[in-house]
Amino acid sequence: VTLAIASMESYIAKAFYTAINKIEHSEEQALYRRLSRLYSLDTIYSHRGWFLESDYISGGKSKAIRKQVSALNKKVRQDARLYVDAFQIPDDLLRANII
Repeated sequence: VTLAIASMESYIAKAFYTAINKIEHSEEQALYRRLSRLYSLDTIYSHRGWFLESDYISGGKSKAIRKQVSALNKKVRQDARLYVDAFQIPDDLLRANII
């Protein structure tokens, strides 16, 4: 199961990267590249235990990734409406009560 999840996450990251490179407008490309970086770094961070145990990253690198994820979250938050518009999420769904 873990291998299947890793394979899926790798596929998503590659597909995202490929799609971003097809975007012609540099401003849009920058927005999606930021979102792609956030996805990739958050994925690495969520599996940091394995990366640390396997000596792929150090404790210091893990902390640096966490800081980058936090910084990217702040930047993505500022552009949230642009992402919502790009995915064409209807306004009534945005106002829906989440239970």
